[in-house]
Amino acid sequence: MKLWQWLNKPYPLITQNRDKLVLVLSFGVFVAVFLIIFRPFDANSVKQYQVPFLMGFGLSASLALSFCYFLIPFVFQSWFKPERWQIKKEVLFLLFCFFIVAAFNLFHNNVVGRNITEARSYWAFLGITIAVGLFPVVILIFLVELFLNRKNSADAQLLKRQWEMKPLPQDDDILSIVSETTKEHALTLPLNDFLFAESDSNYTTIVFRIGDDIKKKLLRLSLKNMEVQLSGYPNILRVHRSYLVNKSKIRTVEGNARSLSLQLIDYPGTIPVSRKFSKEALL
Repeated sequence: MKLWQWLNKPYPLITQNRDKLVLVLSFGVFVAVFLIIFRPFDANSVKQYQVPFLMGFGLSASLALSFCYFLIPFVFQSWFKPERWQIKKEVLFLLFCFFIVAAFNLFHNNVVGRNITEARSYWAFLGITIAVGLFPVVILIFLVELFLNRKNSADAQLLKRQWEMKPLPQDDDILSIVSETTKEHALTLPLNDFLFAESDSNYTTIVFRIGDDIKKKLLRLSLKNMEVQLSGYPNILRVHRSYLVNKSKIRTVEGNARSLSLQLIDYPGTIPVSRKFSKEALL
């Protein structure tokens, strides 16, 4: 049960191409250096072009991870949602990466190095990849989750204390949100009834309160366009690439390894906060 609870914990998903590139290149360099220095798995049996051949496994690993980190998330975007990423998804994705790395290493060994080394089966390379990578990967996930969870929880507690000393502002202005099509009417409501807006491709779902009820309205409107329309309202914040939120409706903030998240007054769900968002803007 504790293991399952740990696997269901939130975990940060690497989304920036720069971070992915650093990871891909670093892993390839690590593999090449490890093989050249320690010569495991009968590497010394290679008599010709030994160092270039071993370096090729590093290049192969980088190419395999490039396939995993750049192409796969692009194709399966609905599965790679940063706000829904968990440890179990990270583990499954990395296991998938092991299978891909093993396939690329098989090609390098049996095709590129067919004249200088003995051919091996795919399962042999998969076993080697898992034997080398599984334990460090699990330890790294554990340490990253522990560090980020503590850091974000501490940030959340600091924000809570600052909120207690500085009440959040209220605003009696009226919002008028205009759709990008002429077929839909503008949504007009008091700013104090607006909770948040969530992006859905070229549409935006607006969540607001009418009396004691929570209502939703889907408009043909990009979140960026809506942000521009509401730029004159300081209480409306873009806290995430997919969310605009009414600062005066924030009830509390929580922290986990993935990011901070907001709990709103009158709304049961949570709103993720981007790691790049300035936490001071919430005050």
